[in-house]
Amino acid sequence: MALALCFLISNHPIQTIIRHLTFDPQTGYFRIKQWELLFEKIAGSPIVGYSFGHMPIRSWQEWVYIGHSIDAVYLVEMLRYGIPLVVFLVLSIYASFFSTVSNSSTDDHMARIRLGFSCAIVIVSIIGLTVHFWNSIWIFFSLCIGIRASFVEFEARRRSRPLG
Repeated sequence: MALALCFLISNHPIQTIIRHLTFDPQTGYFRIKQWELLFEKIAGSPIVGYSFGHMPIRSWQEWVYIGHSIDAVYLVEMLRYGIPLVVFLVLSIYASFFSTVSNSSTDDHMARIRLGFSCAIVIVSIIGLTVHFWNSIWIFFSLCIGIRASFVEFEARRRSRPLG
């Protein structure tokens, strides 16, 4: 809800999120500048990205802010594979939240577990706005998404085959 509110009332929601999720304001401003410069780069190849090939760096600012590392998982994926992939990535992350089956009949314990995995997915995806993920974090994130999706599948299967 706070994220949706930020996107509704803020003129620059990404900047607002980055400024308030960093401990040191200087790193927040660094990341905001990185987002600005990288969106200019992404505009050069928005559909397919630059893959792992050469991305042109034309100024000392680009070298300082994006020459050594990029601090946001979504920016890295947009640069490598283009905007459509990031849209599909976000859709696949949150697809486990939606179901055609009502979850009202599940017990309270399962509902709390489902809520916990939902919160973990939302938190990790928001953190991805400010940092890049490596190795075990991707595995943890994928595991949470898969477990959350399994709750939807379990409920659908339980409803299709009544016990007895």
